[in-house]
Amino acid sequence: MTRRTLFGITFHILGWMIFFILPILFIPVNIEFLNFIKTRFEQPSLTINAFLVGFFYLNAYFLLPKLFSGKKKFLYFFLVIGIGVLYYYAIQQMKEPYTAGPPPWVRQNNPVFNNQTGLSGRQIGSFLIFILVWVFSTALYIAGRWIKAENRAVVAESDRKTAELSFLKAQINPHFLFNTLNNIYTLSLSKSEKTSDAIMRLSKIMRYVTGDVQKEKVPLEQELNCVRDFIDLQKLRLSPETVRLNFTIEGNTENKLIAPLILLPFVENVFKYGISNDKESVIKIVVVVNDKQLDFFTENTVFKPGNDAESTGVGIENVKRRLNHIYKDKYSLDIGNSGKLFTVKLSVPV
Repeated sequence: MTRRTLFGITFHILGWMIFFILPILFIPVNIEFLNFIKTRFEQPSLTINAFLVGFFYLNAYFLLPKLFSGKKKFLYFFLVIGIGVLYYYAIQQMKEPYTAGPPPWVRQNNPVFNNQTGLSGRQIGSFLIFILVWVFSTALYIAGRWIKAENRAVVAESDRKTAELSFLKAQINPHFLFNTLNNIYTLSLSKSEKTSDAIMRLSKIMRYVTGDVQKEKVPLEQELNCVRDFIDLQKLRLSPETVRLNFTIEGNTENKLIAPLILLPFVENVFKYGISNDKESVIKIVVVVNDKQLDFFTENTVFKPGNDAESTGVGIENVKRRLNHIYKDKYSLDIGNSGKLFTVKLSVPV
């Protein structure tokens, strides 16, 4: 039995105990307290109480779901009224000289509870008790439907986000692999000795991308190792005479977690737009890890047109959406373009 189920059962038991104890507050002045308590545990009272409990759950778990919600409202009200009439006549057949009704200070000088209306306090009290049980039963049904609707909405939203994140990851992975395979293809055409090393590094990246990357959070060291392999892979085709690359990692990276493939698209973007075949380029990639935060910074010379915050490729746009999903308002991202330098500043909790 789950804790939630146990809590629900306990709540119902306490609720009924309070409900059946409340009439003690309305004992008529001419009735002895002990005699009243004794009468509450005799067969007539127990039968009526069982009738009320049965109607409560019948209404909440059968009549309302099956009839009222099933577009059989007329039949529903007909049965409720019929049960009410049955309850009223059962009360009249009881041999008790009284049934607790409104207290004397309520009945005094009130035409509703005197003989002018032809209704006794016993009749009015019984009617009010039945109405009260019906109201609470209906409230239980409505509350249950509302909770279920809220739970379905939460589950649907969670499923939607999970599906969307999976879709975004699927977009990022082929985008990265396509560019990397192009680099290896170029090396193979020139029969470079670096080809085998490139294939080995790509294999490590693919193992990461197709494995732990499916988790919502991965160890930071794994993400940084993937970035290192990617940068080393890019170095194989770069000339140190035309490209000045500065890649540094500062701080303790152990026992830290980060969303997978958050950093890699920005690094990929640096090499995609910041390298020229005939001009000198400067690339700077810095990772600083503090106790609870990672600060990531990239800077590159701008060569290709359209390199701004709105046209940096599918990868970065997807990373923005993933950051919103996973970190919400706990991250900061600043992408800037001065026309000559393109910069990225990202801070996320780790």
